[in-house]
Amino acid sequence: LKYGVQFVISGHNHFYSRADVNNVMHITTGGGGAPLYTPSQTDYIVKMDKSYHFCKIDIDKNNFKLTAQRSDGSIIETFDYVKSNEPGIAISPSKVLTRPGVTNQLSAFVYPMDYANEQVSWTSNNTAVATVRSTGLVSAISDGTAIITASILGGTKTSTTTVSVLAYSGNLNFDNCDLTTGWTGSSSNVMTLNTADQKEGAACIQIVGTGTDEYKKVFATPFNSGATLANGVLKFWYYISDITKTGSVRVELSSAGKADTNEFQWSLSGLINGWNQVSLKLNTGSTTGTPDLNAINWFRIYSTKTASITTRIDDIQLGPEAFFSGLPNTSDNQKSGNSLRIYPNPNKTGNLIVDLSGFENVFEVKLKISNLTGKVVFRQIIYGNSRSEINLPSNLEDSVYLISAEADKLKLTNKLVKY
Repeated sequence: LKYGVQFVISGHNHFYSRADVNNVMHITTGGGGAPLYTPSQTDYIVKMDKSYHFCKIDIDKNNFKLTAQRSDGSIIETFDYVKSNEPGIAISPSKVLTRPGVTNQLSAFVYPMDYANEQVSWTSNNTAVATVRSTGLVSAISDGTAIITASILGGTKTSTTTVSVLAYSGNLNFDNCDLTTGWTGSSSNVMTLNTADQKEGAACIQIVGTGTDEYKKVFATPFNSGATLANGVLKFWYYISDITKTGSVRVELSSAGKADTNEFQWSLSGLINGWNQVSLKLNTGSTTGTPDLNAINWFRIYSTKTASITTRIDDIQLGPEAFFSGLPNTSDNQKSGNSLRIYPNPNKTGNLIVDLSGFENVFEVKLKISNLTGKVVFRQIIYGNSRSEINLPSNLEDSVYLISAEADKLKLTNKLVKY
């Protein structure tokens, strides 16, 4: 939308799909011969098909015609698309599920570029449920549904998103890793409690050794995640001292109290030496049987190793993805005078001002930006300044990121929207 793109064609995934995302048409065509994948239905998907196929495109001035045809000659679909220079606006995301006391940042994209400087106005049709500021920042107030509208050109062009607010009484904390009670692993590994390098709480669990099983636990009281396959996410912190000395790191989550039965399983990718914040959507894991998300009682991390390494785990959480997102209106850190503020946010220029409070007695602050999978995309050290200006990487994609500032045992996090 930033550059007026109205049509995107890509491969990679081995199936055919057509999605309409904020009035931009996305075609995925990957049915050229490799083993096929099963596409997943989302709100944006208009058409999907698991088949070997090719696409034929005819272009006549502003008219675009695409035909998706299977290898046996049958037609998946044919559609016409007409390029338009009419102004418009789109909100991202198109739906928000949140809980009272949380803020969520919406982004408005105005297109084409000739209208990029138009003033955007924000309104809520139900301020008792959710309010919205002039920046698109939504504050969830109470249970219910509110329609947030962004408009330009005196309200003649609008876009809406639905904000659903739901109080969540469940416990997201699967295990805080402050105790080793119930945790076991390979006998060749030495498991201890580390109180010097934890990410949350009083401690983290650490192993040193060459054994395959790093961390496994049977939970005597099954954990009710309150999640579904569609919205559930498993999050935790994982430290590894030398990624070159380990094979694929695998994670298991089960309701059978053991491996390989009613289980989710993932293979971690993109790990770096040091701490990694891992976020795993349940619907991206491979499954064995039918895991009961209301009675999870097994967790394991394991990997083969070529030499002795150190790994740590901390703050394991499980629940609906929406309840991990958003920024609390009043956090414990804010109450104590600690804060991480960034602006402009959403950010378009790549120049970001960082205001810190609570680090006055610290010489070196580690600033880190991670994507929503936990992969670190930017690092910088800030030396003794409460306000700093940083230049974001030029190749940073338009998306939502987490930015954190950390020194000693103080860590603050905020949400950054790049567009």
